[in-house]
Amino acid sequence: MVESAAAAAGLQICTQENYPVDVPGGQSAILYQLSPDCSSLSSSNSVKVLVVGFTGTEAMNAAIAIAQNTYQNWRTLNTEVFTSGYSVLVVQGAPGNADVQQIGASFIEDGASQVI
Repeated sequence: MVESAAAAAGLQICTQENYPVDVPGGQSAILYQLSPDCSSLSSSNSVKVLVVGFTGTEAMNAAIAIAQNTYQNWRTLNTEVFTSGYSVLVVQGAPGNADVQQIGASFIEDGASQVI
């Protein structure tokens, strides 16, 4: 899903690495860094996508609720959150980076649901 969303937004996957999962029911996580040009990667032109897989809906929804309570200002940080199956997809970019919304639109086209 990340690969197709990046391509649709005109972005390249610059890095892809396993990320530690420290939430109940979390099975695995992968952190992607996307950019229009990996050779000139910077915080202003890159988007991070964290994909966390869960054991089931209950564990996933509990983790989302905890995150929403902990990070109540997440929307002001140019961050969007989606679910797809038993996975949570967190997209974050610098303020004003419209690639965040383009990735989100692609996730929705691929069947993901946005967390509001």
